[in-house]
Amino acid sequence: MKRTYFIASWQQGENEGITKIEYDKQTDTLFSRELISSVKRSSYFARRGDHLFVLTEAQMHVPNGGCVTSYKIEDDKVILLNRTENFDSGVTHLNIGKDGKHLYASGYGTGTLFVIDVDKDGYLSNARVAYKNEGSSINKLRQESSHMHFTTPAPDNGYICTCDLGTDEILVFNANEENGDVIKVSSLKTSLGYGPRHMVFSKDGKYAYVLCEMNYHLLIYAYEGTGDLEFINDIELYPEAPADKRSCSAIRISQDGKTLFTANRGEGYNCLDAWNLNDPENPVLSDRFTDVYFPRDFAVLDDDYLAVCNQLANQLQFVKFENGHFTETGKIEGILMPVSVVEW
Repeated sequence: MKRTYFIASWQQGENEGITKIEYDKQTDTLFSRELISSVKRSSYFARRGDHLFVLTEAQMHVPNGGCVTSYKIEDDKVILLNRTENFDSGVTHLNIGKDGKHLYASGYGTGTLFVIDVDKDGYLSNARVAYKNEGSSINKLRQESSHMHFTTPAPDNGYICTCDLGTDEILVFNANEENGDVIKVSSLKTSLGYGPRHMVFSKDGKYAYVLCEMNYHLLIYAYEGTGDLEFINDIELYPEAPADKRSCSAIRISQDGKTLFTANRGEGYNCLDAWNLNDPENPVLSDRFTDVYFPRDFAVLDDDYLAVCNQLANQLQFVKFENGHFTETGKIEGILMPVSVVEW
């Protein structure tokens, strides 16, 4: 079946922007391909109905290093709505709250959580600092200060969680659904030098899985509700990989909630992994797919497929996960430095 995909590109210059394709992943048929925007260094998407929000100009370590752009997708039209002013920090991730009224941007460069208001028509306003973290950890090259990397809503309304790679923390906030204000309610320290990057909750909302970038470990927490996380387990996901080849990127969960997917970036150790969640406190490796190259992010689609952004291969790859195993079904070449993808 033909579907539409939007792919964000980290590339700057002549081919910068967001690519829109129409593609049938079952038959590996590409129907159309076009550049829909001239924004620079687009990275992560957030979606609300027919509104698409894109993190752009997302350099990590420079001031004025990112903003958010809003689009409305209407039939075959991509309609630009508006954009925020540039943040005073490089930003690495964008997500939307459960109420759909607020976007959360993670400020890596300055350890800042930004909040942006979204009205019913998808227009953005009042981008502001909600919280600024302080601290550091043992890796003086990468953890010299706070580096907020990712924010996600908790399963119950009113709470959000943020991963801080620089301080080895998971921060939990109470988030006001009306005005977007946040209040920190707790902070959970990981082991030193882990660098928590991204996290995902189980489909039943009882567990949180945190992927640590700097050593490719998985941390498992019980979620008791009202922002309460309790540590359960720490799993080394790729013990055979040398320390300098461990740099994980993304973590997702299958539509049925039975499989956890993770990815690692490292020459000779690039991989997309599937973890069986029959025991949610002790996932077991089902399959490791190594025909990927610097998988920056991937999307879990609604029919046991994954779309993988192979950043350094300039390639969007489609993989089917079935009966506990991965099988490649197609590739689209020539998408410069793809960072994230969303299926429409």
